[in-house]
Amino acid sequence: MKPKLDVHLYVTAACNLACRHCYYDAVKGRPSADGMTTADIVSIITALCAQYDPDIHMEGGELFLRDDIGAVLAALPAECLLHLTLTTNGTVPIGVDRTLLARLGAFRISFEGHTATLHGRLRDAGFERALGTATGLMAQGLPVVARVSLWPGNAPVMAEMVEFFDRAGFARVALYPLQAVGRGIALDHTFLAGEGDVAQALDALAGFRPMRALVSLNLPARFESFLAARRARLAAAGYAVHALAPTPNLTINHDGSVGVSPWRATAAALSDRIGDLAADAERLADLVERSTQVPRGEHDSTSMVVARPGAR
Repeated sequence: MKPKLDVHLYVTAACNLACRHCYYDAVKGRPSADGMTTADIVSIITALCAQYDPDIHMEGGELFLRDDIGAVLAALPAECLLHLTLTTNGTVPIGVDRTLLARLGAFRISFEGHTATLHGRLRDAGFERALGTATGLMAQGLPVVARVSLWPGNAPVMAEMVEFFDRAGFARVALYPLQAVGRGIALDHTFLAGEGDVAQALDALAGFRPMRALVSLNLPARFESFLAARRARLAAAGYAVHALAPTPNLTINHDGSVGVSPWRATAAALSDRIGDLAADAERLADLVERSTQVPRGEHDSTSMVVARPGAR
């Protein structure tokens, strides 16, 4: 059995939006100066899949500002596509064959709430466009995941929000507390998910039954006590709580540099360039081994709360 590996693969630092909380600190309108070519990305993903059982999140910036994403996917073996999750803001044309997207492990569109007002408080625009993109893809039979930040703006309407995405036809509603990383470090703390927001979200989820979508909420260790206090109620509502074991973790930046953890994308560098991993298996193994020596960070998820459609 191949060892597990978590990978965040940032293929561009360019974006068409200027989100206040961007984890990668992408800048709107910045020209793309991506160091990795199409061949580099294909080689990296292929090498990772050959040696590991990886969960690879390919993102940016806005990855669809690159015009070669379709070429990357088309060049990958089918078994590699299953290990890929693509995340987009949903406001850029997706010029990729839908049959390729359907073969991915997951295709996610990011939202900050279920209304243009909530979404717009963190993102400068794009709710209706993103929702329209999702609706169009779902109408073509593509399972789409709503990747939703949990923050003080939407915590009070958590049940209403999750129900909105559930009824809209999303295959999954994946919730993550908004954290002070990347550009989010400069955010006023009234925007960041705190203990009260997590408690509110857990209480709302315990009273909610998803009809179509799988619903999940990832939580870092600092919220474990709030989860423990509600575990019995969540279980009665059909939710399962999974402990997330520490997994070796690499971040591969758009310029080819390598770091540890998506939360420290440009810090704690392990290597200047990732190079041709397909021809250097020993170097990849060394990078992964060195990543295991970095302690788990305060933002890393330790638990996942999950409800399947129709549960209870």
